[in-house]
Amino acid sequence: RSSTITFGSNAALSGNGVVSTPLIRQFPVTYYYVNLIGFSVANMRIPYKEISNLDNSFPNDTVTGNIFIDSGTMLTYVPLEFYQKLESDIIKTARGTRVTDPSGFYGLCYKVEKRLQIPKIVARFAGADILLPPNGTFLEVYDGVVCLAIVPVDPADNLAIFGNLLQVNHLIEYDLVNNKVSFLPIDCTKYK
Repeated sequence: RSSTITFGSNAALSGNGVVSTPLIRQFPVTYYYVNLIGFSVANMRIPYKEISNLDNSFPNDTVTGNIFIDSGTMLTYVPLEFYQKLESDIIKTARGTRVTDPSGFYGLCYKVEKRLQIPKIVARFAGADILLPPNGTFLEVYDGVVCLAIVPVDPADNLAIFGNLLQVNHLIEYDLVNNKVSFLPIDCTKYK
C-alpha cells in the first residue's frame, strides 16, 4: 500500500518503541548519512566496517556516517565482504529450498513454500536497533521466488545505501534540526 509523508511538527515521532540514530551531515549534502554498526541474523552479530567497535550508544561527532538511508532507493547496497558474511549467516539459519536467480542479479533466493522460514534480521545503528520485516527483507522477484533485498556493491564504488524495502512497516522521522533519524515499527496497512 502507499503511505503518506508529513512535514513539520506533525511528523515528530514519540512514545514507546521509538528509537533514534544520529543523522551525519557530510558530502554530498543531499544524502542522509547514519552509522551502521552491523546486522544481527538470529542473534549472530555481523559487524560493519571500521565502526564495529562502537557500542550501541550515540557516537561522538567525529565519527562519519558509513551508509546513507534513502526512501527512494528500493534495495539495500552494502560492500561485498559484509554481504558475504550476511548471506552466509542467513543461509545457516533459514529453512527452505534455495534457488538460483535466473537473472543472476540477486545472490540469495528461496522458493516460496510453506516450510520457508526466514531468520530474524536486525539492522543495528548507533543508538537504534531496527527489526527488519521479512516481507521487506526478501522480495518476490519472480512468481514463487523470493530473493534477499540486500545486494553487494563493488568495493571500489565506496557506496552503501539502506534502501526503502528494509524500511517497510516503520514510521521514519528525519529531524534536520536535531540531526537524528527516528524509527517506529508499525503495521502500515493499518496506519492512517
